[in-house]
Amino acid sequence: MAPKMSWIRLLLGPGIILGLAALLAVVAALLAVDRPAQSQPASDGSILGMVTDESTGAPLSDIWVEVYDTSWHQVGSDFTHSSGNYSVSGLPTGYYRVRFSDDGSFPTATPTPATTTRTPTPTPTLTPTPTPTPRPAGTYAFEWYDDEGTFESADPVSVTSGSDASGINAALPPGRSISGAVTEEGTGTPLSDICVSVYDTSRWEVGSDKTSSSGFYEVNGLRAGSYKLQFSDCGSELFHISEWYEDEGDFESADPVAVTAGSDRSGIDASLALGGSISGKVTEEATGGGVAYVCVEVYDTSHSWAGNGYTDSSGEYSAGGFPPGEYRVYFRDCSFPATYAFEWYDDEGTFESAGPVFVNTGSDTSDIDAALALGGSIQGNVTEDGTGAELSGICVTVYDTSYGWVASGETDSGDYSVTGLRTGDYKVHLWDCDCPAFYISEWYNNETGFADADQVPVTEGSVTDEIDAALALGGCIEGTVTDESTGGPLSDICVDVYDTSHNWAGSGHTDFSGAYCAGGIPEGDYKVDFSDCWPPITYASQWYENEADFYDADLVPVTAGSIRGEIDAALLVGDFDGDGDGFNDAVEAYVGTDWLDDCPDSDTDDAWPPDINMDAWVDVGDILEYRPVILTTVPPSSPRYDLNMDEFIDVGDILEYRPVIMTQCTNP
Repeated sequence: MAPKMSWIRLLLGPGIILGLAALLAVVAALLAVDRPAQSQPASDGSILGMVTDESTGAPLSDIWVEVYDTSWHQVGSDFTHSSGNYSVSGLPTGYYRVRFSDDGSFPTATPTPATTTRTPTPTPTLTPTPTPTPRPAGTYAFEWYDDEGTFESADPVSVTSGSDASGINAALPPGRSISGAVTEEGTGTPLSDICVSVYDTSRWEVGSDKTSSSGFYEVNGLRAGSYKLQFSDCGSELFHISEWYEDEGDFESADPVAVTAGSDRSGIDASLALGGSISGKVTEEATGGGVAYVCVEVYDTSHSWAGNGYTDSSGEYSAGGFPPGEYRVYFRDCSFPATYAFEWYDDEGTFESAGPVFVNTGSDTSDIDAALALGGSIQGNVTEDGTGAELSGICVTVYDTSYGWVASGETDSGDYSVTGLRTGDYKVHLWDCDCPAFYISEWYNNETGFADADQVPVTEGSVTDEIDAALALGGCIEGTVTDESTGGPLSDICVDVYDTSHNWAGSGHTDFSGAYCAGGIPEGDYKVDFSDCWPPITYASQWYENEADFYDADLVPVTAGSIRGEIDAALLVGDFDGDGDGFNDAVEAYVGTDWLDDCPDSDTDDAWPPDINMDAWVDVGDILEYRPVILTTVPPSSPRYDLNMDEFIDVGDILEYRPVIMTQCTNP
């Protein structure tokens, strides 16, 4: 059963999540010595294993072991002991993925008795042994079980309540590094306090560092693979504009940085342009006292997110790295449950009515303040239609009258409360967020869509009660999606359900085991569409059962209160070439080149698969690059030369050059 939504991610946002991750790493490090194993409840399962040095087989202590469920939520962790062993307990029956990373060792001195003689001294004198040298963080490379580089490629670990999943071991190779220098664009001045974050191809942050006074950084503990880097100003002034390597605006367009086994990557530099910042103070409207833990979100004039900050204990905040221009600022109470009403600057209820905030290069736009009133709330009770049984696990989403998301909650034994609302009218959507989901969603008051939903009035500081709902019982469609060629499970495949009139009725998406559930569907006959919805688009869409379009798709009957299982699909790799360089997205994702960029923009831009030496020409120079690796098995973490994707480098890969040999790649 898949878990409900992650309230931590929903409420805190990406910046806080990264901050909490860093804080947890420090706390865990301080507790890393001689940690006793935790007791395991009898009803739960556990994952056990041992971590060793890949070269010597010696056990490794203080390796951080994290366990994630199918929705990327961390559900447990432990550090390895001096024996290299670890244990993560309290896991319900299900599938999990396990990550190993080196946060360094923190040994302590152990007192030992000194040599003594028979004298009247009552007790022997103790002298400490020398403290062993701590192992620097990143000495060993991270990995996912079993010797994989990403969450998606990791082998799932099956856990059964009351049992141990043992032998989940790891042998870690030496960690590699990416390093470089960060300077100010135009002046060349080295920039300190620039945060450098390294992400894998699935957007998972795998390492970070902050530049020194000389502008230098080094991110350690990396395994061979392809990465993307983000540079952002995390100093006190926050003036410099964030960018992705190499001088790109987002993850998708960032140039990949290849790390190979046995070598480090240096010279991955950045030059950041000077921008501006926004600062202010958030207070309580009634008392004037500062309000801590308020999320401050900054949007450009097209309502695109530009950055964020958080108030400290005195209510002060600062958010920066913005290009000069006009912005809108949103304040919301990030505590749970929220106490204060949200607002846009300057005391407005919507983005459209918010006051403009102007940012100038090299300066701070200060006094962008907010005085928050006590929020109003919407409360109610959700039951099963017909029986009156109170329902848990029903998500309640509140929208403004322009269909803008405002806040969310979830029922517990039928009751819910959504807080932190400002005076105004809202519409409420109630839907089953469990999996399998059986109850049919509705809008208050018993309506099928936003347009027909009743408005719910809210007054700051007051409760709007009895916004109740009785949800009808529906059915659920479940199945598994695999690769037709390999039979392997496919994650992040979107599954959409349509009625016989081609009206959308529900959806789901596959987890890392390829399983999905689409629930809350009224009783009747439906057609199911499977599509690859995560870039790069690799697989061709398909209708159940193995049909090309809606009209030929097989009908899937759904019965209220039941699961219609085994609605499976096996997808073929499609021929998608997003950047038009002659190599489809699947090949580019496999070899690690940029599927959104057709030609290299520099001698470090790996954008064109056959252009091994990255000179924008495909010629004999690229063929000669194969000499050290020809007739070798492809390392799973570095398949750069394997253009035909058969996991072996041979003449078949070189034959892929025939259509493009002696051609030049030029940007249009």
